[in-house]
Amino acid sequence: MRSKAYLIPRSLADRVIRDLIASGRIRKDLKIRKIGDYVAVPIFDEDTSYNFESKYLEFESRKDANVKDMIGDILSREYGYTGYIPEKWVRYGNSLFLNRPVEESVFEVMKRVLGIDSIYVYHGIASAERIPVVEFLYGRRGEVLHIENGIRYLFDPEKVMFSPGNTNERTRMSLLKFQGETVLDMFCGIGYFTLPIAKYGQPEEVYACDINPLAVHYLKENARINRVEERIIPIIGDSRVSCPKGPFDSIIMGNFKSLMFLPAALKRSKENTRIILHHLVSQENLTRYRYDIMHYTSTMGYLSSVEDSHIVKSYAPKMFHVSTTLRILRI
Repeated sequence: MRSKAYLIPRSLADRVIRDLIASGRIRKDLKIRKIGDYVAVPIFDEDTSYNFESKYLEFESRKDANVKDMIGDILSREYGYTGYIPEKWVRYGNSLFLNRPVEESVFEVMKRVLGIDSIYVYHGIASAERIPVVEFLYGRRGEVLHIENGIRYLFDPEKVMFSPGNTNERTRMSLLKFQGETVLDMFCGIGYFTLPIAKYGQPEEVYACDINPLAVHYLKENARINRVEERIIPIIGDSRVSCPKGPFDSIIMGNFKSLMFLPAALKRSKENTRIILHHLVSQENLTRYRYDIMHYTSTMGYLSSVEDSHIVKSYAPKMFHVSTTLRILRI
């Protein structure tokens, strides 16, 4: 659900949230989100005594348990059904994605209660083209239009990937400044990071590359419907060989194999280039991976520093999805 929100530095969040609760301005029906170094707190209206940035953002409702109870009551009363009802789901537009199949009667009631058109089961991602492994269950299949942070994402969920766990990172991209920069997105997909950068970051241009031609097709469509096509230059191919030599002001690497592609990014960098890379880190390496990355760049002749690094989400037991921002100091 979309709501106005304060972006509060984490160090101040506890005190400010208590004040907002006391004043009745905080929305208790929506879940607070963490976005990088900030906490996004949904509010009813602004208070001029607070000097925090405000922005309209998407929030998860706290009422899922109530919705499940409502679905269960209807199924029991109208169908005599007492079987499995999902507790969690991911919604893209009017399509719902579950982690296991459900009976058609469950779909019919969820369609009525949630206003959805279709249900899928999501199994993961396959191949270098990051093609989703998705099982269509019921309803209308085909393209969906998902709106997030004011950006429209059009895609076919059976053919191209859209990660539900990266919502905070897509929002973070919309908050970073790229004013006047030439940006390279080495794994653009349908525009997960390219679109918020182009729409909100004020870059000069964004070169957006992906090895999957269908993903680039949807990138072009999404650039058009978001009216940022003049700022985006789509490229089909392996980013190590297909992308221009640059150098670029910022390089985005939204792929867990980013460290394998880091030499190609470094070749397209210059002094002061910012590289935002996503990678997997085991629990035992959480205390040293920053130094390992800086050492790795130094072996290739690039002096770098880590400006930011944070855990995006848990990926597997004792394995974490991490976003790290490098700054190139000297080449």
